[in-house]
Amino acid sequence: MTAVTRCAILIMLLHILIFPVAAAPWQGDVKYDGSIPIVLNPAEPMRDHRDIKLRELWRLGGESTAEQDLFGMVEQVRLDSQGNVYILDVQLHKISVFSPSGEFLRNIGQEGEGPGDFRNAIDFFILSDDRIGVIQMLPARIAMMTTEGDGLADMFLPGSHDDTMMYSIHEAQTMDDLLLFSWTETTFAENDQVAVEGLVACDLDGSVSGVWKQISENVNRGGGTIVLNPDSDMEFVGNWTLAPDHHSYLAPWYSGYRIEVLNDQGKTVRFIEREYEPVKRNRDDIKAIEDRYSDTWIEGRKTKVEYNPFRRDIVSLAARSNGELWVLSSRGEEQRAKDTVGRYDVFDDAGHFSHTMSILLSHDPAYDEVQIRGDRLFLLKEVNNGPRVLISNTAAGSIATVLPGKREQDDEDEEREAQLFELICYELLD
Repeated sequence: MTAVTRCAILIMLLHILIFPVAAAPWQGDVKYDGSIPIVLNPAEPMRDHRDIKLRELWRLGGESTAEQDLFGMVEQVRLDSQGNVYILDVQLHKISVFSPSGEFLRNIGQEGEGPGDFRNAIDFFILSDDRIGVIQMLPARIAMMTTEGDGLADMFLPGSHDDTMMYSIHEAQTMDDLLLFSWTETTFAENDQVAVEGLVACDLDGSVSGVWKQISENVNRGGGTIVLNPDSDMEFVGNWTLAPDHHSYLAPWYSGYRIEVLNDQGKTVRFIEREYEPVKRNRDDIKAIEDRYSDTWIEGRKTKVEYNPFRRDIVSLAARSNGELWVLSSRGEEQRAKDTVGRYDVFDDAGHFSHTMSILLSHDPAYDEVQIRGDRLFLLKEVNNGPRVLISNTAAGSIATVLPGKREQDDEDEEREAQLFELICYELLD
């Protein structure tokens, strides 16, 4: 190779480093529903796929016999404004607090009904004024305490103590002075039952500032067989996220790749859509549904299950501090490469389909759970390897089902050895 050729190659490489290849122009379109824009994205993104690496920071549990490393059933992990890590253990009725570097600080909370006590917890939140709210699903209650564990008066929401209805609070997210809950309330008449669910915004004292979204479903209970539909056309629980800029992203629709974007007052500012081919359910999916609802009776009457032949289009949402929205679809789950966490669709702050992304992580999604909190990723290994109570909400009522921890195995499969629970904290290197 001549000196001239080497020089030309060097100049070309420097040019690529200094002036990266531009993304392809966006090929979508924008239409309007009245004054609200609908961002219509094509099936393919503007940029190439990206892989995000992780750096392990610390881990808990495993073979350690230290008291702070002993957990029952971890349900949720949250961070406070200083980066301290709070771990909700719904079996041991406590929240374990660790520093950003993984140093044990304290345990707070205990089983009971007094100030700061709780049982049957499903979620919790940390307010900007250093108060913690622990959500009990049934009976609906929000037990309040300080981050040091001092008990405070409960936070009340309208309807949560109304004996004429069944009221359930499912999850909460908070950002600065904004607090959002998803909830379900069910009222009963002689032959009818109405289930209402939605998203409610509250001030930090629990005062409702607005019901942002609400849907209802009516079931006639006067016949013989009660029909259960676990695949409701719309469902808010687990299908929304609050962004650092106070925008909220909602994907309550079962069918259709569609995301609604709300501002900090709950007003719709845009919809985001993408061309998408739904994923058909396989035999294992169908068997799991049939097993879950088989031999289910309500008020002495047999139930019948009706389900969608396709999987839910949008599985989860994650809003990032840089304005990106990470969307995991059922196809993204299906296309998950080995040692990765799904295949996310990434949208920029204008709602344009920018690229797809995978997080490089060796884990078993059948047994392990991933929770992303800011620039931290928490891997809860073997968290699904124990009996769990699943609450399924339908218009006919909430059904509690005890599920075995281990996944179903074929007769040909070898018995899997039980593994110890571990919680591993990683830094996202994006």
